[in-house]
Amino acid sequence: STSPNENDNHIHPPHRNTNTKPTLTTIAIECQQCGSDTRAEAGARAYVKGPEPLSIVLCSNRLSSQREVDEVLTHELIHIYDIKQKHMDLTNCQQLAYSEIRAAREAECGNNLTASTRKICSKDKATVATRNMFPEEGRGCVCSVFEEAVNDFVPFGEGRGKSPHHRASDR
Repeated sequence: STSPNENDNHIHPPHRNTNTKPTLTTIAIECQQCGSDTRAEAGARAYVKGPEPLSIVLCSNRLSSQREVDEVLTHELIHIYDIKQKHMDLTNCQQLAYSEIRAAREAECGNNLTASTRKICSKDKATVATRNMFPEEGRGCVCSVFEEAVNDFVPFGEGRGKSPHHRASDR
């Protein structure tokens, strides 16, 4: 199970049955003007909408460059992966925090020069994002799963190092 139980605050990878065919998930990518409202995604540049149909909404009025579009797509695709492959429930504070840490590490913080600054950036970005949905407990949720999440590189490969220029579009 990927959900923490009462005795275990860790997120575990799903058990894989090697005899089953992989299922394909269709993900819509929508581009629209986003307003300012009181929902959790208020002020966001993009967000995941779903579950049926599962989609990524890009806020056209909050994105001003190709680099930003690439960054938010990377971020939201990490969430989609965590939902579909790790069976995470992003309405659960700890599971949202876990996914936000991974998403921030790969997207907003991916070009930080050192592992140390990448970790600091990931924790800060994940805390802000998690507190949007969980104002009181968000910071604690991020702290409780941080070390495990920041070291979870699936599906990119275990413990891989990232160069400061890992995206072709940034070179």
